[in-house]
Amino acid sequence: MAADGFAIGGDLRVGRLGFGAMHLPTAAGSARDGAIAVVRRAVELGVTLIDTAYLYGGGANEELLAEALHPYPPGLLITTKVGVARSAATGEWRLDGRPEVLRDQIERGLVRLRTERHALLQLHRVDPGVPLAWLLARSPVILPIPGTSRIAHLEENVAARHLRLTPEQRARLDAPAT
Repeated sequence: MAADGFAIGGDLRVGRLGFGAMHLPTAAGSARDGAIAVVRRAVELGVTLIDTAYLYGGGANEELLAEALHPYPPGLLITTKVGVARSAATGEWRLDGRPEVLRDQIERGLVRLRTERHALLQLHRVDPGVPLAWLLARSPVILPIPGTSRIAHLEENVAARHLRLTPEQRARLDAPAT
């Protein structure tokens, strides 16, 4: 690993300092114009990884980054996070790792970021209502990182790596909620 950067997953080279876009204002006006200038300047200064999320304004932050930087310069990695959704009933943000929610956030993120694929996609936090075994079975490059302060919960989480879902269980978990 070079002092000035490293490879994520072995092939996504990034610098040692990224830029977190969470605090960029997205509402129309001079503050948004300033946010666009900030993110463009970050790239000019050599930042090669910019972190955003659906949570940051319900996708408005992703749209801002696309407006500021698309078409993206070679070597720039925009990474986004999914798995937190606004409750229709209360308007509050909450963990939501249901497959249909993740799928929707991923697909809409592609549109907002004006790209065909996410080179790096992050899950905010493991939703306790979604089985870890399902997450692990989805892809060999998904790395859930659940946290806990209890040994019993830790042991349950770690045991998920040994679970193997049947095709019927996978189909049930993959199916849209009814």
